[in-house]
Amino acid sequence: MGRKAKFSFETRLDIVLRCLKGQTTANHEAKVLGINRSRVSEWISLYQSLGEDGLITTSKNIAYSTDIKTNAVLDYLSGKGSYATICRKYGIRSSRQLRN
Repeated sequence: MGRKAKFSFETRLDIVLRCLKGQTTANHEAKVLGINRSRVSEWISLYQSLGEDGLITTSKNIAYSTDIKTNAVLDYLSGKGSYATICRKYGIRSSRQLRN
């Protein structure tokens, strides 16, 4: 069974672009939509690391290569950045995947 996004791709893209242009804030948009601010921040982060493709809801899990996973973990353990920074660098959709 596939995943269904609560908000359309177009809605998420519009919000992200307005936030990045400084026309609105993640906090304001989250309140308007009735969701947690971290969700809007996640959309922004996904857009910054993966472009518009990051905002597309996938129907299945993404598999990352062993090299990407190893390098990401080593970067984190050596203090080269936060979870979010390293996920952005390696194109990992969620910091949960890095934490695991």
